Amino acid sequence: MKPLLKFLIFCMGASFLQAAPNAVISTSFGDGSVKTSSVKLEKRADGAYRLRLPAADIPANAVNMDVHYSLARAQKGEAGYWITPDGCRGSFSQDNGVYNPRPVMPIFGMQTPRGTFVAIVKGLKYEYITFVLAKNGVYKMFPRFQIKEMYFAPYEDIIIDFYNFPPSATYVDMAKKYRQYQLERGEVKPLKERVKTNKHLAYAARSMFLKLSMAGKDNRALIEHQTPANEPPLHVLCTFDDSIELMKKLKAASIDNVQICYTGWILKGHDGRALQFFPVEEAVGGEAKMRQAVALGKSLGYQMTCHVAYTGAFTISNRWDDEYIAKLPDGSLWSKSIWAGGRSYQPCMKRVLELFVDEDYAHLRDIGIEGIFHLDVNSAIRPPFCCDPRHPQTRQQGADAMNAMHEKSREYFGGQGSEAGFDHVARTLDFALYTSVFYKYRPRSKLVEDCVPLWQVAYHGIILSNPFLTSMYHLIAKEPDYLKGRLQLAEYGGRPVVYTGIKNIERNFARIKKCYEEFERYAHLQLEFIDGHKKLAEGVFETTYSNGARTVVNYTSAPFKYRDTEIPSRDYKIFE
Repeated sequence: MKPLLKFLIFCMGASFLQAAPNAVISTSFGDGSVKTSSVKLEKRADGAYRLRLPAADIPANAVNMDVHYSLARAQKGEAGYWITPDGCRGSFSQDNGVYNPRPVMPIFGMQTPRGTFVAIVKGLKYEYITFVLAKNGVYKMFPRFQIKEMYFAPYEDIIIDFYNFPPSATYVDMAKKYRQYQLERGEVKPLKERVKTNKHLAYAARSMFLKLSMAGKDNRALIEHQTPANEPPLHVLCTFDDSIELMKKLKAASIDNVQICYTGWILKGHDGRALQFFPVEEAVGGEAKMRQAVALGKSLGYQMTCHVAYTGAFTISNRWDDEYIAKLPDGSLWSKSIWAGGRSYQPCMKRVLELFVDEDYAHLRDIGIEGIFHLDVNSAIRPPFCCDPRHPQTRQQGADAMNAMHEKSREYFGGQGSEAGFDHVARTLDFALYTSVFYKYRPRSKLVEDCVPLWQVAYHGIILSNPFLTSMYHLIAKEPDYLKGRLQLAEYGGRPVVYTGIKNIERNFARIKKCYEEFERYAHLQLEFIDGHKKLAEGVFETTYSNGARTVVNYTSAPFKYRDTEIPSRDYKIFE
């Protein structure tokens, strides 16, 4: 065949795929059989190609249903990349491998020579996992709906909207499309609007987050079911008196805007006897001293909040009752790993909401807690289910209960922060402590090559955030990790976090002051969207904001020439 004819046939094929993509559903069953079927995609007014599979058409005996989109394929050696909702990305360079990350957002996408697309899962979105699969040099990317592990009859249709772009489009276009979807349907609102009517959120947007670790049990012996007789020893890292002296020192150093969040203040410290939080642990000062510290902090102008979690319950608690623990399909308790308080059990979020939240929140508000309250874990896990017939809960209902908790946080305290960025609570989340664990989990798959700010393009200017575990701990880390974390914070537009005990803060006070002073200069950018991100050179990245500001970050060991200025080695500059 002549080269020109080959080229024309390829162009015709590419045009056909872009004009009329298709999808195939592969359904697996318990007997090992697999059934495949083509699904017609509906062209929508917004340009999307919609796959809809009615709930009534989902086989009751299905194990998994994989949805294969015709543009979600590539060959080893082709230009482009795949990207998953955690921001992890990889080129088409491997023969074999698999990556199936945590479902942070219900989106995924791919760029190939035939076009770029982003998929937004809009129905049954808590019941699937994204897969990237390379086999013999052929890449496929698809959502796997885990029908058997849903444990309930399908409660809504499977809906996926595929948005196609030209091949030149990037992950920025994918994330902006998702941001547009979230904003237009009213699921989220920009920070610029929300800070006008919420003084606590306005303060948080210009403040450093200082999460004080107070106390925790040393359960290296892995005592599964603790009692007062065998409970591990408690280690104190910070007392309320220590925090009072720290706040005075911060104020004297002109570190004026800080959100203080007490962690490990509950009875027997972090995770100590949850879901029992009171009385306040005496080893760190007890409730009287907590009230004094909170009042002192507020008098200095600081926002005083604290940390609790309702996603792990221990048998040592005086609130323990297996009635409110989430049940697996066989009726057994949903058991997790061993933590500081012993064997952890997943509560049913609906029952937690009914039984404990108002009582605990009222007590904390009476102590003086006010501001962006930290409810740990809620945005760091897939919404939990519960098969107890007394209080059954699908994952969607679990998400609803978590959002209801967050709404109560706003009612009692003024706002809600949580551990990570899972966006089933996006509409009620004001701050994410981190948004990706990429650097911790990178070794899981050789397909993963780097990480990009997909979440930040979608949510910066909507939810305050810090990007990574490395940037969450960078102020107390060794020099290389400190330098990297500082640059990550700048590249991703993050809110600075200090999370440690009093001794580490004292040792690293100069770093903390420098970080605060740097943030003071760019805190206003917290209210802006991120509208651009690109690599300028190896180790050099430019982030562009909706107000036109740009941050250029240089991770390399040599200066980088940027337009008419120079970015020093391992440093960054902001251009307004």
